[in-house]
Amino acid sequence: MKLSSLIYSALCFMAAAVVCVLAAIFSVQLIEDVSKEEIRRGWAENDLGWAEIEADGLQLFIFGDSENEVDRFRAISVAGTVVDAKRLIDQINVTENSFQSLPGFGLEILRSPNAISVVGLVPGTLARDALTTKLRSLSGDTIKVSDLLESIEMPAPESWSATIRLALAAVQYVSHAKISVTPGKVSIYGLAATKEDKENLFAKLVRENTSSVDLVTEILVPRSAILPFTFRAVKSENYGRIDACSADNQLTKEQISMVVKAAGFETPFHCQTGLGMPDENWVRVIDIYVKTLRNLESGSLTISDTEITLVVPNGTRRQDFDALVADLRQKTPSTYQLRAVLPEPSLVLEPGKGEFIVTLSPEGFVQLRGGLSDELTKTTVTNMA
Repeated sequence: MKLSSLIYSALCFMAAAVVCVLAAIFSVQLIEDVSKEEIRRGWAENDLGWAEIEADGLQLFIFGDSENEVDRFRAISVAGTVVDAKRLIDQINVTENSFQSLPGFGLEILRSPNAISVVGLVPGTLARDALTTKLRSLSGDTIKVSDLLESIEMPAPESWSATIRLALAAVQYVSHAKISVTPGKVSIYGLAATKEDKENLFAKLVRENTSSVDLVTEILVPRSAILPFTFRAVKSENYGRIDACSADNQLTKEQISMVVKAAGFETPFHCQTGLGMPDENWVRVIDIYVKTLRNLESGSLTISDTEITLVVPNGTRRQDFDALVADLRQKTPSTYQLRAVLPEPSLVLEPGKGEFIVTLSPEGFVQLRGGLSDELTKTTVTNMA
């Protein structure tokens, strides 16, 4: 074989080797670039822009500063959906420390007349013991205190002591409440028997708040039950007035006031607010019957729960009365019962007539004097005497 042939074969082999090496390098680079681009796209879609990635052959190194373990795990999981997880090298730095991963200090106190429950996280065992001891001293022997507190040996926030003092004052003043406590803030959701009690409670808490702790109060006054739920109106020749009124809330009260005012009755008038309204037709029924009473010369209207009593003027003709009752029964909701009253005509006697005198003498004799309406009455009186 000639030397030129050997050199040519060697050159061809070397050229083929170089091409293979270059192809391999290019292929590896292409795989690295595609893998990194797909992983970065996945991180961007999941708000993980803090993560970075570098490639070394088929190995992919993930690094960056994660705020917590959850985000670190999410970054690795997203990368694992693009390439084999065995190719991933985790070099992520988690910046949070063990204290930052703990929940903040806070309490939830549930207060009732018979029990107190407290749950939450407080700084230090001594603080926990002092808190439960104070709660027991406030509640006395008759109220059970349930301690569900956790404690950790860490410095208390600057406003913690003042916040706890205000919360304990709330426990003392309110018998039904949920008290939420965080450093520098006390939120109280409770009940008071009357508006006066609510105002007094708020004033006491403001006086106790000497350190400008953020105080949030939502104290409700339960509405009393009205039994019976009543509306009463009286009409005379000159004017109409409202003697009694009941409403379930302020809106209903305003609606009744509009009805009464439109009918020409005297306003304003007192209307009690409370529980016990028979149904949603209460205002409608009042409207129907107040308008009816307005069109009468005189009379009275009483609605007691679902019973309606309407008294028409003396002297109303029977046929007019019957027509009025029939019309009202059609308009009245089925849950209500109407009782209409037509007064009997008064019997007016002339002076000197209609007198009847019975005299019993000491001897036992009975004397009957005067006029009677008929023979049957005369016979009855005589037999009784």
